[in-house]
Amino acid sequence: FASGMSNGAMFVHRLGCELADRVAAIAAVSGTDMTASCSPARAVPVMHTHGTADAHVPWNGGGGCGPSAASFTSVPTTIARWRSRDACTDTSSTPGYAAGEGHCESWGGCGAGSEVVLCTIDGGGHSWPGGDPPADVTPCPGDGVQSSTFHASEVAWSFFRTHPMPTP
Repeated sequence: FASGMSNGAMFVHRLGCELADRVAAIAAVSGTDMTASCSPARAVPVMHTHGTADAHVPWNGGGGCGPSAASFTSVPTTIARWRSRDACTDTSSTPGYAAGEGHCESWGGCGAGSEVVLCTIDGGGHSWPGGDPPADVTPCPGDGVQSSTFHASEVAWSFFRTHPMPTP
């Protein structure tokens, strides 16, 4: 399994693309899919958690306020890419786990029993929901709050438990 936040989340998306034969599932928080190309060896279960008010890696993509000056992929595009890669046949999402500011939705009917899950933190900023406040993050005007009612670690672990590495 692989999980990470911000640049770590972007790396996790890359791991899903390049090491699908070695990583059972991925859970990314506050970092979108920035891969230039991606052809995973198998359908990869993906959970993505993101705040709607993230000023570093904006929900709708484009430039964030941080020092990278990158133009980020949007959350909807990130989810659409994984739904396509995983050959998900569900065209609409199914509501799932919800707690406080956070709620999840999933797309099933994906290849090899895979699943794509998006957990949205309403008003959430660039942080790990339910975790410690981020250290050494450049302050951004308008960055949302850190959720204390949605625990991304617990939700990710639950997701990982339901998506072990397939046996050959």
